[in-house]
Amino acid sequence: MSSLEKEYRLDLEMLEEKFKSLGLRKLLPVEFKDAKEPGTYALVFYLERPIKIRNWVFTKGVYVYVGSAKKGLKTRLSRYLSVPAKKFWHIDFVLPYANILFAYVGNSISETELAKILSRYYPSIERFGNSDDKHSISHLFFVPPLHYIINSFYEEGIKRKAPVYNAITQIKDPFERFIFVFLSSRTKDEITFRVTKNFVSKFDSWDKIKKATVEEIESLIYGVAFYRQKSRNLKKISEMLHGKYVPSSYDELIKLPGVGRKIAKVFLADVFNSDVIGVDVHVHRISNRLSIINTKTEHESDIVLNLMIPSSLKQKFNISFVGYGQVVCLPKNPRCSECKIKEYCRAYAVLMQE
Repeated sequence: MSSLEKEYRLDLEMLEEKFKSLGLRKLLPVEFKDAKEPGTYALVFYLERPIKIRNWVFTKGVYVYVGSAKKGLKTRLSRYLSVPAKKFWHIDFVLPYANILFAYVGNSISETELAKILSRYYPSIERFGNSDDKHSISHLFFVPPLHYIINSFYEEGIKRKAPVYNAITQIKDPFERFIFVFLSSRTKDEITFRVTKNFVSKFDSWDKIKKATVEEIESLIYGVAFYRQKSRNLKKISEMLHGKYVPSSYDELIKLPGVGRKIAKVFLADVFNSDVIGVDVHVHRISNRLSIINTKTEHESDIVLNLMIPSSLKQKFNISFVGYGQVVCLPKNPRCSECKIKEYCRAYAVLMQE
């Protein structure tokens, strides 16, 4: 099995499903001569190594270029199989390094509409191939091997004993798990784990927390970030809930004091196997380093990732990225030389081109 087949099989299947749902038909390179009608095309190609062309740095991986031909697709697509003597478009400079996989063609959708749809699911190479299209920021999109990346992150995190996996394996009870996630904000998992275990050994239900004073709660969770505010909120939550009950819906969870998007979604994915991504500093940082997204804040990353990432991958996303962020893709001085997916990382590709 080739590297492409191993790392991209499931992601290419998902890409093809999207094209088929749009009424486009698949053509292998040997069939490009059969594309006689005018219309829109999506050219799918694979770069076997990172390259730099003009102002753009490309990682290894699969890309999709969107275009159209008013006088028929046969000539246009066949041209991409050769090395043109004169280079008219940006894509002409990239394809000599590429392995063209296939194209999807049709006349039921415009190139602008297709580019807009692809931008919902895949990161774009900004200002590439859209000089005559003011309605989209790019006509070239990177298809990250998400299944391979997430599984690699997950396996490496377990292998290197990332602290977050200790919490996952040793904190199974939903009540205790909620306390851990609630206290974890801006705190290292090693500290959160120790504090959580100590706290629930004294207060193992909302009823017992309700009877405690805020000062008693503070003394037990001292060491986690914002422990005073978290103590007050735990007290308020205990007045709203009973026993060991923890809400199992997003809408119910975010009504609790101190529970925001991240806490609610991480808890739902971990405990109730919900198809959501909780975005914390690790998820935000690594997703942007890889250029899966291009966002400024965790809140923005939460919105974009939960729209972009397929539901089947959401449950495992947070735990994989957090674990990897703790042991390899560190905030400062990331261990790029030890990273198994560095060839798909745009930050690493840019670093190598400097």
